[in-house]
Amino acid sequence: MTTTDSGAERTVYQFLATSQSGNAYTAEQMTFLMAAADHFAGGVQALERKLYPQAVARFTDFLTTVTQSQGPALDATTARELGHRQTQAHFLAAVSLLGGAAVGNKSPQVIAQVENHLEQARSSMAEADTFHQASVLWAIVKEDSASDGMFIRPPAPEELRPSLEHVSSDQAAFLLTHLTGARGQTFADLRKRSGYTPPPAVAAPRPSPTAQGRPKAVTNYFTKPVGAREIVWAVVGGFGVLLLLFGLAAGDAGTLGCMTVLCGILVITALVKTIRYFLAYPKPSDRQMDDWLTSDVQNTVMPRALAQLRIDGRPAHEGGDLIVPAQIVVGVASPLRVFDVTRTLLHYAIFLGSDRRVRASYYDVLILFMTDKIVSAYQALLDTRTGHLLLDATQEHRYSDIAGVHSRTVPLNIAPNLRQQIPAETLVRLSAQHEFSLGIVNGNSLTVTVDLPSQQGGGVAWSNEQALSMIQRMIRGKKEA
Repeated sequence: MTTTDSGAERTVYQFLATSQSGNAYTAEQMTFLMAAADHFAGGVQALERKLYPQAVARFTDFLTTVTQSQGPALDATTARELGHRQTQAHFLAAVSLLGGAAVGNKSPQVIAQVENHLEQARSSMAEADTFHQASVLWAIVKEDSASDGMFIRPPAPEELRPSLEHVSSDQAAFLLTHLTGARGQTFADLRKRSGYTPPPAVAAPRPSPTAQGRPKAVTNYFTKPVGAREIVWAVVGGFGVLLLLFGLAAGDAGTLGCMTVLCGILVITALVKTIRYFLAYPKPSDRQMDDWLTSDVQNTVMPRALAQLRIDGRPAHEGGDLIVPAQIVVGVASPLRVFDVTRTLLHYAIFLGSDRRVRASYYDVLILFMTDKIVSAYQALLDTRTGHLLLDATQEHRYSDIAGVHSRTVPLNIAPNLRQQIPAETLVRLSAQHEFSLGIVNGNSLTVTVDLPSQQGGGVAWSNEQALSMIQRMIRGKKEA
C-alpha cells in the first residue's frame, strides 16, 4: 500500500475503542491517542493536498505527542502500532520538507532535516514498506547532494539503492508526486519503476526564416530611416550638379569643378544612405521585437535565474519559495557595460519605434525573487540580436540589508571615446535616463535604466511599472515589520 492511504489513520483510531487484549482504554489514554491520531491524519490530509508546510507541522506535532516522556502507559500492541506510525510520520515529514520541489532547490539545512527524518524512518520499529521507501528517498537525496560536492554521511547511496526492488509502482508514483526532480541514478530508476516513459523524441522544428535570420533582422530594425534632410540635400545637390555642369564653359572651370565635386559628394552620400536603408528590408515590426524580448526573458533568462539561485519559483502556499511572483525589470544596457563585455560597440543601438517606445540592441534584465527572509537577485546582459546572455550575476540579501529603493533621472552621458564607436544612425537623440536602484547597506546597488525620457517618447518597451511598485511595497513592508 502507499503510505498515505486511508488505512493509515484508521489503524490508529481502531485502538480508541479497545486494545487487542480486550481492555478498555482509560480517559487519559483516550485523550493521548485521539490527539496523536488527529495530528497524523491532519498531516496525511495536508500532504495529499500538497499543503507541504502544514503537513510538516502536523507530522511534527504527532512526533512530539507520541515521544513525550510523560505520556500514559500503553499495552504492547498499542505501543507497537504507534511505533509503526512514528516511523511513517518521519518518512512523510521528509517527503513534506522536500515540498514537491527538486532536491537540488532545497538548502543544506533543509536537506539535513530530511536526512534526520529518514534515518529515524528506518529504525527497528519500521514496517517493511516504510523502511524501503525511506531508503530509496534517502538514496535519491544523497546522490543529488553528492552532485553538488556536499559531504555525504553514512550510509552510502549504494547501500540504500537495493530497497528500490521492494518499492511497488504505486509507491514509486507516490514519491514522484511529491518529488519533481533529482540528479542521480536512483531517481531515474524510480521513474522507470513507476511506469514513467519519457516522451518520444520529437525532431526540433525548423526555425522560420525570420528566426533563422534574427541577427540580420534586428540589425535591419535599427537602421535609421532616410530623413527629410537627406532627401533635400540629394535634390539640392542634384540640381547644383546640373547647373554647375552647364556653367563650366562660361566660368572658372577650377572653381566650378570643385563646387561640382562637393555637390556630387552630397548626392552620393544621400544616395548611399537611401540605398542602405532600402537594403535593410525586411524589417521586423515593433511587435516582433517585443515578442523576441518576451521569449528571451521567459525561456532563457528566467530558467537560468532559477537554476543559478536554486529557487523554487512556485508560491509558498504550494510548497515553493516565493511570497510574491518573481518581479522582472528590463532596461537599456549602458554603452560602458556593453563595451566591458564585448569590447566593441559596433552593434550598440537605441531606437524609437513607431509607438514611441525605446528598443535596444542590448538589455539589462533584473529579476528579484522575494522569499520570506531574503531577496534573491539575478541580473543579466541580454543580446537582442542573438537572444544570448553575455553576462550574468546573482546576489542574495536579507531585507534588513537593503538600504532603500531609489528612482532618479540623471543626464545620459556617453564617454566620447565610446560614442565614436557607436554608429551615429542607431542612436536616438536622448539626453536623460531614468534609473531604478536597489541600494544595499554595504554601498553597492542594483541599478537598471528603466526609461529614456525625451520629447519624442522614450519609455522602454517593457512594462516595468507594476514590478517597480511591487518591489517598493514588499521592501517597505518587510523593513517595517
